[in-house]
Amino acid sequence: MYQKNRHRSISKITVVVVVIIVIVVATIGGGYYYKSVTAPKPIKTVYVAAFFPLSGSLSYFGITCLQAAELAAQNINNYGGLKGANITIISVDTTSSSTQAYSIVQNFLSTHKNISAAVGLYSSGLTLPVLPLFQKYQIPLIFVAFSNIATSLNYTYGFRIAPNATVFGNTMYNFLLTLKSMGFNASRVAIIYDNDAYGAGVAQAVQADVSSNPFYQVVSVDPYSTSNFTSAGPIVEAVQAAKPQIILEASYLNDSTLIVEGLRQAGLNIPIIGGSGGFPLPQFYSQVGNYSNLIFTAAAYNAYENKSLAMQVNAQYEQKYGYFMPEAAGAYYQAVIVIADAINLAHSANPVTIDETLHTSTFPGGILPENEIHFNSIGTNVDAEPVIVQWQNGTLYTVYPSNLATSKIIIPPYPNYT
Repeated sequence: MYQKNRHRSISKITVVVVVIIVIVVATIGGGYYYKSVTAPKPIKTVYVAAFFPLSGSLSYFGITCLQAAELAAQNINNYGGLKGANITIISVDTTSSSTQAYSIVQNFLSTHKNISAAVGLYSSGLTLPVLPLFQKYQIPLIFVAFSNIATSLNYTYGFRIAPNATVFGNTMYNFLLTLKSMGFNASRVAIIYDNDAYGAGVAQAVQADVSSNPFYQVVSVDPYSTSNFTSAGPIVEAVQAAKPQIILEASYLNDSTLIVEGLRQAGLNIPIIGGSGGFPLPQFYSQVGNYSNLIFTAAAYNAYENKSLAMQVNAQYEQKYGYFMPEAAGAYYQAVIVIADAINLAHSANPVTIDETLHTSTFPGGILPENEIHFNSIGTNVDAEPVIVQWQNGTLYTVYPSNLATSKIIIPPYPNYT
């Protein structure tokens, strides 16, 4: 009976019009954007706070990261990344002091009620103390700090977009195995690291991995503190005495340059695999010159990776500022894009709604090595995937994994002690 009267029955039914929201993922200009055919009442301006050390010892990092965040906002606005709205970046100088940063962030969040989300702070030392403030004021913060602690404190308004220290250490070890498969049979390993949350986390992970493999022998472990690190002499002497064939190192810019210069000037041309930090920065090459040649390092992002969007965005950045987009800057570029994606998915600029969306959605990887970005319940980007890059005659090429490589691995010589 239903079949006989089907058309008549349908004609008597009141048709309910369902508005279907179609989310289109587009690659436009400098980033990925979600666009909606329908949208709620337009919000003219969405404010994103950018907290960076624009003065003091970390100012270089803060300035380059702010430049990247502003470039992301520019691309979003120029290419219609937000339906009916623009993103405005409000920059805040936290200074390079963790104590001052806390007061500055607290004062800003308590007096600015129109902030939808935030990015910034760069280092673990600046980020960890202020996480409770973003929890208190319910403003989602996307940060880069590598310390494992940052996402183990159950602050649900904090999101690390970069890999943590353990992931960096694991990647360094996996790459060491890759070198071995290519005939690089160096087995005597020295580990050097800055003894802070980032450096110690990287060192602990890579030492555990190396020590678990009977092929390798850890012949030297040398921690130090950047607070009083003015000479690499003691490190160089310890390395010389241990006779390693390869160094695994987690250092920042000034200490990594002092150590590399000290090793090379002492005639120790030992292969080095860095754990990010100072090694993938444009300034590293400008300070050590040819001493950088053939040094490897892990990186959360590299301007020269086999990913068209990364190359396109870096070309914009390089044309505007005169140097390639540094590692952390690339991550913060993507962080602003992710915030725009979350706003479009949530159809809201409310920070609490954005926070919920960041926890429950998957976002395109954009210019980062990973294809997707997904934050778990404690704000860890579970898809974060470092690359290994190598300085080759002044250019920082991606060499691992193979699908992102822009140059072949050049295996440096290593000492064969007898």
